[in-house]
Amino acid sequence: MTQKIKIMGYECEVSHISDYARGPDGTCAFCKGDPCLEDKESTGPTAMQQYDADGKWWDACPCCEGRPT
Repeated sequence: MTQKIKIMGYECEVSHISDYARGPDGTCAFCKGDPCLEDKESTGPTAMQQYDADGKWWDACPCCEGRPT
């Protein structure tokens, strides 16, 4: 079972919390396993992509801190 919650103001699909919010596939709900936006072919806009597009400063995903799995 998943539910949509807002993380830092961005809507994410979350299935459970384990150190940080995780999506249905077990990766970080915010970056979906791509904490540094290296996967140019990822499907759909992730909250991390929207966060970046909004011009927010980041070193790695602010939710999982670069630990996507």
